[in-house]
Amino acid sequence: MSWIKTEHFPSLGITEEHLIFAIVFSSTCIFFLLFYPLVNWFISQKLQKMITYIISSLFVVVIYLLLIVMNEMFHVYFLKIILQAISFFGLFVVGGYLFLQVKRKFTSH
Repeated sequence: MSWIKTEHFPSLGITEEHLIFAIVFSSTCIFFLLFYPLVNWFISQKLQKMITYIISSLFVVVIYLLLIVMNEMFHVYFLKIILQAISFFGLFVVGGYLFLQVKRKFTSH
């Protein structure tokens, strides 16, 4: 955390863990406020599959990152493979959704 001048913090009883907690908590609040309207729009458009994809992708990333940290074997290519697999699944979900929309349009006439 070299980008924050921390020379006065120890005298106040503030440790690096406190700063990291504050940054993570603040960023979580900011992302919540940014994504709340997006999620409401997804719900109003009846895009539950998109919400499910986002949540399941986040869950997969967290689980695999925890496994990487617990096994102390972080490799960038492993994270790259995880993100590529999630992206491919997202394309599969969108492609399937578009296929069903087109099929429904042509079979309803």
